[in-house]
Amino acid sequence: MGDEKNWMDSLSEPLVKLIECVSGGIGKVYEPMHIKRVAKAKAAEIATVSEAMANNMALPIVYDDGKILISTQDYNDLAIRAKNRLCFQEVKKQQNIEAVISNAYTELETVDSVSNIPVDEDWINSFFDSVAYVSSEQMQRLWGKLLAGEVESPGSFSLRTLNVLKRLSTKEANIFKNVSPYVLNCSGDNERTYSDYFLMPNEDNNLLSKYNISFADIMLLSEAGLMYQNSQIFISVMINKNKSELIRGLSRSISISTSEDTNVRLIHHAHLLTEAGKELLPTVLNNEMIESANAYLLDCLDEIKTNGNIQPIGSRENLCFKVMENSLR
Repeated sequence: MGDEKNWMDSLSEPLVKLIECVSGGIGKVYEPMHIKRVAKAKAAEIATVSEAMANNMALPIVYDDGKILISTQDYNDLAIRAKNRLCFQEVKKQQNIEAVISNAYTELETVDSVSNIPVDEDWINSFFDSVAYVSSEQMQRLWGKLLAGEVESPGSFSLRTLNVLKRLSTKEANIFKNVSPYVLNCSGDNERTYSDYFLMPNEDNNLLSKYNISFADIMLLSEAGLMYQNSQIFISVMINKNKSELIRGLSRSISISTSEDTNVRLIHHAHLLTEAGKELLPTVLNNEMIESANAYLLDCLDEIKTNGNIQPIGSRENLCFKVMENSLR
């Protein structure tokens, strides 16, 4: 225990919290400096078990009085094969869990501080149950980012979001990543208690297709639980006199203000992200497509000016639009 304490003393606060959080899930104190050694040992163990399984696949079948039975004289061999299979499965689950934790560790190496609120025990149990079956390296990285985010700020990812990610395929994750730079957000209500995250289409849907986002992609993300399936959803932005409202993009925002004496409401059709989609967006966000995202924002501005539903109707000419720079999401 003293040796464990010594190497942990040199770690940052975020990494110590991660280790304390996951230690129960992996059955020992997590030793990040031995990740590669452990991974190699697990790989060798899996190879040994796999070879044993491959050499013992023939089931001892006998035909007796019209019935097909497993030969009892070979029952011990069958039991050994069953044990090998279970061992192989559990070793693979453990390897998957530790690969995800390794990715979370890498994410937290650059984080200076984390919340002192502990990660919910039910949440971490559900997390381990989910990642035990994740073998794709890409999805392991995604789960690692999610774990790091939850350690940094508990409550960032709901149990519902874990269930959505658990069912998410690599193909769906890639589509979500490709879509992510074009997701806009604005205040979802007058009290600013929440934000709407959305894609803005036009009537012919060619605005999104211009940026290689097809209607099939939207439908797939809807079926995956990342977007709402209702096609009659709108964003509603309330603009007050002397107070501008923002529609935020990846690195730029559209500022909207009015010279009207009364409030002006801007309404436009949108493909809204679900709560799970909103929570998962930072884990897939592609910050490398700034130029394309900025071009999309300008196209959205033209779409709003031309086809946005403005109430009162005569207020359109009194709206002022301005593009502003903002920090990356």
